[in-house]
Amino acid sequence: MEGWEEFDERRRQKYQKQLDFRVGSSGVFDEGADDDNRHA
Repeated sequence: MEGWEEFDERRRQKYQKQLDFRVGSSGVFDEGADDDNRHA
C-alpha cells in the first residue's frame, strides 16, 4: 500500500507527542482533577 509507511510514521509521532504530554503534565492534571472532585 503506497503511502502507508509515511502515514504510520506520522501517526506514531502524533501518538508519542500525546504520551509525552500526558506524562509531563499528569501530576498537575491529577491535582486539578482532585480539587474539582472535592468541590462537587
